[in-house]
Amino acid sequence: MKNISKKILHRSSKSAQKAGMHAVTTLERLYGLPDKAGLLQKAVVSELERAGFSVCTEEQVSKLQQRRTGRLDVLAVYRGGTVAIELDARSPRQKSIEKLLQFDAFRIIGLRNISMPPPIGIDAVVALHVGQDYEEEFSRFVAAYPRQMSADEQKAVLSVFMSKLRIGRDANQIILGARRYAQQCTLKDNELAAEIIPAVEWLKEELWG
Repeated sequence: MKNISKKILHRSSKSAQKAGMHAVTTLERLYGLPDKAGLLQKAVVSELERAGFSVCTEEQVSKLQQRRTGRLDVLAVYRGGTVAIELDARSPRQKSIEKLLQFDAFRIIGLRNISMPPPIGIDAVVALHVGQDYEEEFSRFVAAYPRQMSADEQKAVLSVFMSKLRIGRDANQIILGARRYAQQCTLKDNELAAEIIPAVEWLKEELWG
């Protein structure tokens, strides 16, 4: 998109904050992303555009330390708010931080399968689900859990399921816990079925232990 940088608003504006949070939500729900840098960038751009963003890539950045120049991975606009994104490996690069600080926009660093508090001046660090998508493990969890889930509910459950794996919880232990819970739930009538804890709540409270 041409001249997208001219649309940048102050990063503390409501439009920038709303656009930033929309971008964070969009990125967090992606799974099985490619690890290769160019393909990862294309996948992120595609999903942001699908979410309603106008996107450009490789925006020229100057005024970096040691007279270096660089290019920003992704610059996106959503309903008047601008988001600047750098895609790194397992930790934020200093050069990525420097590039983001040149933009008066909501600033995001995407890391491969890692989440951490954002560095000073950065608004969010998002874990990009690269490589293994845990589709098989999630299917096993859904099959084991004693309460049927609609397609929409499964999307919400998947988000929580993956968030637990990102902070080190073991998928097999979660599945075993779901099986134990299913054994405790004897579905003899609708009244008992209604008492079964929704899977989202069960996962959030880590009730598999």
